[in-house]
Amino acid sequence: RLVPLNDDAYAALLRLRRVCDRNCPDTPWVFAHTKPRYIGTRIQSVSKVFGAAVRRAGIPHATPHCLRHTSITEGVHAPNANVVDISKVAGHKNLRTTMGYVHTADDRLHQVVANLPSL
Repeated sequence: RLVPLNDDAYAALLRLRRVCDRNCPDTPWVFAHTKPRYIGTRIQSVSKVFGAAVRRAGIPHATPHCLRHTSITEGVHAPNANVVDISKVAGHKNLRTTMGYVHTADDRLHQVVANLPSL
C-alpha cells in the first residue's frame, strides 16, 4: 500500500538516501548498512537498529511501534483532525483499531474539562 508522507518525513528519507548514496552508491535500499563489513546491504531489522539508537539515547523503553501509537494519537488530537482519515493513513479497516492506538494525556483531559460550559 502507499503511505502518504508529510514534508518532514519525506525530507528525512531524502537525507537518509543521500547518506546511502555517499557511502554505498550502488545500493537500491534506503535503510542500508554503512558499516564497512555490511556496507550497502539491506538492514534486515529496523527494530534492532532502532533499539540500539534508543539505548544510546538513554531512553528507557521505546520501539518503532511506540512511534505508531504516538503518530496516531497526535494525528487524532490535531486541529481539524478527522479520525476516519487518520484510520485510512494508518491502514486500518475499522475505527475501533485506530482508537486502540489513541492515548490521551491527563493534561489534555484537564484542558477539555476546562473548556466545557458551566452548568
